[in-house]
Amino acid sequence: DTLPEGVSPPERCSNYRPITWARHYGAYSAHRRAFKEFEGDFMLICEADCWLTVGTDKFIRVIEKAFDFMIEQDVLWLSPCREADTKYCKGSFKSYTFMKAIWGCHCGLFSAKANTIIQEAFEKTAWQPIDLWYSLLLKNHRMATTKRSYAVQGGTSYINAQYVSLL
Repeated sequence: DTLPEGVSPPERCSNYRPITWARHYGAYSAHRRAFKEFEGDFMLICEADCWLTVGTDKFIRVIEKAFDFMIEQDVLWLSPCREADTKYCKGSFKSYTFMKAIWGCHCGLFSAKANTIIQEAFEKTAWQPIDLWYSLLLKNHRMATTKRSYAVQGGTSYINAQYVSLL
């Protein structure tokens, strides 16, 4: 578990053990590669340890409904994954909760506006664990989560090589 040659540990890593730096850098790199291919109005990123808690058809309807909400409310990132931890909440609207920070990036829907901001930041800012990086980058923009969980992080996580269950 070492970082690639020439990559320094993240600046804001007090919550992360050094042994996980390489794994977090791997997730950051994977998200960065995904954004290089972003075309269109929205992009959904589902990491390998994302498990749907509803059927595929229902999940697709939830995501399609989220498109309108994100446009109407100028939301740049939305997670369909879990109920919000109250310490991160900034209010709610219909079946969504506005967030102060992003956590658990195993499934997230990004708008084209987010893509523009994120693409620029990949070139100008140092890497961090991806949820912290997005939170710092998008803190002055709207982020949200669904009030109900439609997906969870579970199974064998490729980030920390452990079985994870948030069901």
